Amino acid sequence: MNEDLVVEIEALEAVFDSISISGRSIRVPVYPSTADDVSRRYVEATLCFLTDADYPSRSPEVTLASSRGLGEQRQEELLGLLRNEAEQLKGELVMGHLCEVT
Repeated sequence: MNEDLVVEIEALEAVFDSISISGRSIRVPVYPSTADDVSRRYVEATLCFLTDADYPSRSPEVTLASSRGLGEQRQEELLGLLRNEAEQLKGELVMGHLCEVT
């Protein structure tokens, strides 16, 4: 794992709860900041990043898993936005930013 990826994972772990890492796959649960009460989370998803050895020179692959409260069209729009943002910021550490955008 390259140093940039290690630094970004440490930052993600400091900000987000329940981050899951398996090799180059990083999963971050995202939900509205006002929904700390789990029973009030009407919208949530797990943002999944797949990086390669060239990250951040190459954008991570971005997918959504375990989404709730998002219709299929809204999920596709969100993924398009996130992928576009990742491509525009290629060369930078983008995963934390993409979690915030979500």
